[in-house]
Amino acid sequence: VRDLFASITVVIGGRSSIYESKLADASEAAISQLEEKTRALDANTAVGSDLDNEVVGQSMFMVSVDGTVVMI
Repeated sequence: VRDLFASITVVIGGRSSIYESKLADASEAAISQLEEKTRALDANTAVGSDLDNEVVGQSMFMVSVDGTVVMI
């Protein structure tokens, strides 16, 4: 039901707090994974990071993050 209402909101040009919340959660998860991989490589930061998101199908998000890990 909430997906239906979110879809209607998107179609009529509004903003969906459900989609925005899910996208924020996915972005935070992607950044956390980059941080974990940075520590696993004994680096202490990632530079040139890029966060991308795409809508896949009608109700799925794909979030990716990349960056160059370095030791400063």
